Amino acid sequence: MADPDLKSIPKKTLKKVIQECNLSALLSSDEGQAFFKSYLSHHPEHSKYWDFYNSVSEIILNSDNQEQQLDSIKECFEKHISIGADSEDRVDACIQNRADVDNLSKAINEKDCENLQKILSEKQQSAFEYLNQEAFLPLLPEFKGCTSKKTSCDLS
Repeated sequence: MADPDLKSIPKKTLKKVIQECNLSALLSSDEGQAFFKSYLSHHPEHSKYWDFYNSVSEIILNSDNQEQQLDSIKECFEKHISIGADSEDRVDACIQNRADVDNLSKAINEKDCENLQKILSEKQQSAFEYLNQEAFLPLLPEFKGCTSKKTSCDLS
């Protein structure tokens, strides 16, 4: 199955991507988001980071009910972070060491929602940085090939 076509992305978004050279620029349009999701469907080694990123967003946005939030955090932890998590879902690039996992596990057991949100937000940022570096930046030459405009973006 082939990767999605860059022509589905509006020219305005393409120009923004080339100027800014980051994933946020691509995600700034619905078509850019659809392209990236479609691209990730062909690259499961990266899609788990997108799933994790979105799971954390959902948890943080829906933080009205503390008990429900704790359940969601625990579910996210077990799927994406815990040592026993399936390697197909585990977001290893977001975990610096075993202490990261232990600290998150401890915060879950102590039902420390404030600390949990802080830790998860940090891990979410790590997931986004991973996606930018490993999934998006390798695509930049293709984006540049879609326009004739030169850019000063450094690909190194």
